[in-house]
Amino acid sequence: MEYKVATKQCRDDQGRLRTFHYFLTVDLEGSSRFVMENYGVRITEEDGEACTLPALTTSPSRIDELITILVDNLVGPVGLADVVQDWLKFSSGPFYRYVDPASASASPAGQ
Repeated sequence: MEYKVATKQCRDDQGRLRTFHYFLTVDLEGSSRFVMENYGVRITEEDGEACTLPALTTSPSRIDELITILVDNLVGPVGLADVVQDWLKFSSGPFYRYVDPASASASPAGQ
């Protein structure tokens, strides 16, 4: 499942208007004894690229923190993996996993 969280626009260095869409992804994981939600993020650029990093944390407050950072800083699909890698690197505790930027799922918009 995924939920659209925000849409932000900005102008790049060449003055072009860029539109980014931010999504919360939710994967249900578990066994016959329990089910838990595992949260991730996806960013798409209108008429451009997309990047998805699923299953980053099981903590609702931590994924909220991450999405706030992404939206407030107008992070696009190309920068998502690097920002998440830094966010995870400086986080500690049992709710986080390391993300190799090379393993990020990047795709053209609409896929």
